[in-house]
Amino acid sequence: MRTTVTLDDDVFEAARAQALPPTVAVGGGSVNRMRSKPDSAFTRTAWAWLAVVLLGLVTSAPADTLLYDTGFEASEGYGLNLDLIGQQGWQGIGSGGNGIVSGFFPGQGQQAYVGFTGPAVGDDSLFVFPILDFLPTACTATNIRFTVDLEIRDSANGDYDDFYWAVFNSLGTSLATLDFDNYSNRIQYAYNGQSTFLPTGVSFQPNQKYTLTLDLDFPGNRWSTRLDNTLLVNQAPLTTTNAQRSLGDIDAAFVPFYPDSPGDNFMVFDNYRVLAQPGPPEPPRLRVLARTAGGTSLRVFGRPGCAFAVDASTSFASWTALRTNTPAATGYFDYTDTAPNPANRRFYRARWVP
Repeated sequence: MRTTVTLDDDVFEAARAQALPPTVAVGGGSVNRMRSKPDSAFTRTAWAWLAVVLLGLVTSAPADTLLYDTGFEASEGYGLNLDLIGQQGWQGIGSGGNGIVSGFFPGQGQQAYVGFTGPAVGDDSLFVFPILDFLPTACTATNIRFTVDLEIRDSANGDYDDFYWAVFNSLGTSLATLDFDNYSNRIQYAYNGQSTFLPTGVSFQPNQKYTLTLDLDFPGNRWSTRLDNTLLVNQAPLTTTNAQRSLGDIDAAFVPFYPDSPGDNFMVFDNYRVLAQPGPPEPPRLRVLARTAGGTSLRVFGRPGCAFAVDASTSFASWTALRTNTPAATGYFDYTDTAPNPANRRFYRARWVP
């Protein structure tokens, strides 16, 4: 676990103004700790009576949730030599070749594919997908991990096309797209607000199987992806236009370069899996605002919409809950502990309440 130590200047000044010892924030993993740091400017009496130790604590997150998983097998209800569209809830926009095949990935039974035959007159692409419609909660920072095995089968007719993996939100707006260009064999990407594809600097080989991993951080507005162990995109934005950050569907797409003269190339894919990996919000922070005869005033910083509790203790052995509240849009709430000043140290902590 990596641990960083930083001095909070605002806390230091508030402590000095109230004859309190400064504090040092120690953050590691999901816990952001604050511990007392002696200072020669403070008397031993002030240290014993007024010392405040602050902790920001986040409890463990809920377990992962499987949103979708299929291997396109007959046991799941998928039929060979039939279109993928219309089977087990798979939908399509546009037209073109798609279906269920077997034996392209040895030992893996059946696979799905898009491509091989071109779109109907008036269409220029085909997108196939299951509806996912997942909206991360305001409080739980959720990463969506999508994995799929894929292979671009090369053309034999001299024409070469593009194959996408595209993420759309629940309103049908594109958020993230990977383009496998079978003419150049280069992989490109785009995101909402980016009008042209950007290079990843990575190429693929036709007729070779890969595993694609896509991580979508909706609360953090960023995404990353790997092809096997090769990083393609690292922490790119999902949107720069304030589009809704939700998961509507993740599409396999066939985009002919010349719709009226497509290649007979196609993309085979298997083990399509979508996993929600919840995590707690970032650790809350506590700040001393004032210490008077009326009590100790604290400010709790945390993600708006999440509930956080303030606890107190005269030791680290047991804690007493004082207040549970939710930060407003400002990202904090204030609380004053009016309990009589103890003769020994008093400790405070803030913790996320799931």
